[in-house]
Amino acid sequence: MSLILDGTNGETFPSWTTAGRPASPSAGQTGYNTTLNSLEAYNGSSWVIGGLPAPSTSGNLLTSDGTNWTSAAAPASGGMTLLGTITPTAVNSASLSSLTLTSYKSLYIVFNAILLFGNSSLFISSTNVQTGGGYTVGPTNISTSSAYGTAWLDLTTGVIGGALGLATPGASGFLSITGLTNVTTSSTIIYFRQSGTNNFTASSITIYGVK
Repeated sequence: MSLILDGTNGETFPSWTTAGRPASPSAGQTGYNTTLNSLEAYNGSSWVIGGLPAPSTSGNLLTSDGTNWTSAAAPASGGMTLLGTITPTAVNSASLSSLTLTSYKSLYIVFNAILLFGNSSLFISSTNVQTGGGYTVGPTNISTSSAYGTAWLDLTTGVIGGALGLATPGASGFLSITGLTNVTTSSTIIYFRQSGTNNFTASSITIYGVK
């Protein structure tokens, strides 16, 4: 292996595979790694690629202070976590309990075929009451309607927003989702309740936590 200097065609470094690296390299020894398709150099204790630390398979992040690169574990944040799914049938209220929301900023809620009635409202609360997070249901000329859609619930402010689409024989429409709830990061249970004595049926509500 030798370094070829050519002012016209550039420099050609010695090459090797990762498995075939020099057995006793000297600090500063440089070559082209054909396994990684990159130049690498020995810094006296390990091989670095293109001036950066060798890649890790542990999911670590590289950070720089402008001079040096440091490998650090990725923070446990971001993404959505499935907290649970409720499948209420022939009940006026349903809930998801044993929640730990302290590490989340908001909730993402998916409604699938929630049965609603004309002039009814659906409430979301940390207690089983007809207050907070209400959706006014319409149009008023329908007897029942399956609602599909999503909502975001800010666990800091309690603000909820989103939209539901209605699908029922002979009628269709949209419902705006708006209001305030008392569901916060300290809540351990979340209730979904219809107003009056109207019941859910053949439906599901899926809740995700968002960091």
